[in-house]
Amino acid sequence: MEDYLDSFSIAYSFALKARALCKEVSLGADTVRNSQLEPSERISDLAVTISGCEYEKNINEPWFKAFKRLSPFISANRLVVSDIGFGIAGQGYGGKHFFGTKIGYPTPNRKSRWQSPGAMFLKPWWYEQTKYDGRPALRRYAITGTLPLENYVRTCNIDFFALRKRDEAIREVLRKCTRLFVEGRKMKQGQTSLVLDTRHLHSGKSPILLSDIEVNPDTKSEAARAFKVKAGRYGNFPGGEVFFTPHRIDGTFVGDVVVNIDKSYVIPEKRPMVVSVKNGHYRLLRASPAIKAAFTERKRESWKLIGILEKNRSLPKKLIRSQRKNFDRVGEFAVNTNPKARLSRYLIETEKLANMMHIALGSGYEPGTETTYHCDIVINAPRQKINLYGVGPKGEEHWVIRQGKFVV
Repeated sequence: MEDYLDSFSIAYSFALKARALCKEVSLGADTVRNSQLEPSERISDLAVTISGCEYEKNINEPWFKAFKRLSPFISANRLVVSDIGFGIAGQGYGGKHFFGTKIGYPTPNRKSRWQSPGAMFLKPWWYEQTKYDGRPALRRYAITGTLPLENYVRTCNIDFFALRKRDEAIREVLRKCTRLFVEGRKMKQGQTSLVLDTRHLHSGKSPILLSDIEVNPDTKSEAARAFKVKAGRYGNFPGGEVFFTPHRIDGTFVGDVVVNIDKSYVIPEKRPMVVSVKNGHYRLLRASPAIKAAFTERKRESWKLIGILEKNRSLPKKLIRSQRKNFDRVGEFAVNTNPKARLSRYLIETEKLANMMHIALGSGYEPGTETTYHCDIVINAPRQKINLYGVGPKGEEHWVIRQGKFVV
């Protein structure tokens, strides 16, 4: 409850500041769901549907043509999409958007469909739909999680451009490598030992991305430029990571800090998550009963959601096949870089803690790597005495972390 009250304080402070800078400001909240398959809260779902249908009312499909006739009578034509948003995600899910899962919102060329107006307005760079939608993004957006106010202020009250310099230095090291090695000490519960083939990062089509100044309108969107799409700006508060979508990764890793599933779960030190990976596909070997049960249920619901989208034809067959193909893949490999983040039970902070790392299971951050869930697992590099280094084309070594500490 304290975390939720602090979240309100953060949101209200944003609103007060925005009121001095913007024409209009609004605050909103909706009741979260225990399952991603539950219907969304009705008032919010209706408001979302109206905004999405208003944006799509010139699409030549019967429901949008009908909505176009209705629009002036309910003053939907007076709706304005906010061009910047800030969200605080608590425990649980937003729920299943009825119109999005039943029908979907088509791109103007009808080659693809969106499942929510929020995604359609933001146009995330990693969504396959973005490349089929030639309309400009209407919104830039940032998120955080429920966390104490003092944690939020501490981790965000930093020089973000100095953080970018550190991130760029790490990225330059990674760019020199064709293979990456992650090696931890042998422990009773398991050992982190991974090999990543990173040749795809040299193609220009698979960028190494940075989480620091993405929501600053004065900086260019690296991801949008790399993928040649009209994507919106998106980022986390706090920032602080260097990340990419691995194509080939093999070995085992031990997650021993925090994992996000339907909320942040502290991973017991004596019962860590042990995950094996072969050619990018993972298998959960061990975890505490509570975490294993929550993760299994999340995957069960996520797989069922793909089936619902397929049955309703609200998502093209090509994307259905892609989401199934990516379902058991590793979607993200990241080095954490925020110097003011501390070890805590909050994933949004701990996944940024400098000298640590995190790996996400599920959806990736490149077009064609998306699926219906994304679960980050934090690795305590200092505790595991992690060595993270790469080998270049001529066999030369390039180091990022040695014995759990940055050398960049």
